[in-house]
Amino acid sequence: MSISTAPAEVLPKRPTARSSGVPKSRSVAEEAVPHRATARRAVGERRSEAVRFTRFDPDPRLRAYVSGYHRYETSDTGLTVAGAFAPHWATFRFALGAQQWNARHGLATTSVPRAALFGPTARATFCCIRCGSFVGAELTPAGWARLIGGDASRYSERIGPLKDIIGRDADRLFQRLARGEPVTDVLDGYFLGRLDMSDPLPAETDALLGRLADAAPVSITALAEALGLTRRALLRLTRRTFGFNPKLLQRRERFLQATLETLAVDKGRWSEHLGKHGYRDQSHFVKDCNDFLGRSLGSFRALHDPANGSFVHWPQVADMAAETVASSEDGR
Repeated sequence: MSISTAPAEVLPKRPTARSSGVPKSRSVAEEAVPHRATARRAVGERRSEAVRFTRFDPDPRLRAYVSGYHRYETSDTGLTVAGAFAPHWATFRFALGAQQWNARHGLATTSVPRAALFGPTARATFCCIRCGSFVGAELTPAGWARLIGGDASRYSERIGPLKDIIGRDADRLFQRLARGEPVTDVLDGYFLGRLDMSDPLPAETDALLGRLADAAPVSITALAEALGLTRRALLRLTRRTFGFNPKLLQRRERFLQATLETLAVDKGRWSEHLGKHGYRDQSHFVKDCNDFLGRSLGSFRALHDPANGSFVHWPQVADMAAETVASSEDGR
């Protein structure tokens, strides 16, 4: 991968006008933000909006490995869309008909390939897309470990060509999506093929995924002992599977689970939902908002304005799902 940013185990400092030379006014790429987190839900299109969003369910056999597919489309051929992606796991993204696609993560800005891998992140990513649409496939850590393989930390906090990971299949997938083939047909077929050719996850990886599904924080020593690993072996395993060291991984997961639950309630009741996720008080949560989103949750959420060409994409979290709705248009 050619894009280099901050090391995976350390959150990069929030850029400031003094430290980075960036003016205080926000760029177009920063003026973006969230849907409510409705896992595995296909959102109906509203033709009055400049940005239309649809989510598709993967084949049931892939649910442990692919959390969902999504598509964003612009209704104005001359529109530049501003988007923001909350911290997420590794995601395949395909820019279909886009004239230009730039992304900023931390202090690094890059031109995004038409078939791109967005590696696992602990910080929000901002982007600008000129015209067209893009399709994404969100992998889970188990999906990365079984369907892709390799050290996830090599790609954390990075964006680069998908072909560096899956070779010529990246272009084949892009061409099929660009021809208008149904999203679920193309991506389900690809991932099911990889699943059939893969071996089951190693026992230690499976055990780690099960332990970290619990939002309750646990010390690194206790986690290593529970898995029968040394601290060093645990560090290698979490970086390889998730892209981050155990401490950052647990902070990230706690923040995302608390945030997605908090967004589902009125703003005045946010503090009621933080304690059960291990937050001492609201200031503790605000600090994590600044670390992981680069701003307050209210400010980040307020960026979402699809009617005027901006959006925020939240990751899909299966255990936060309130309902499952069949995908619209048969995956088209």
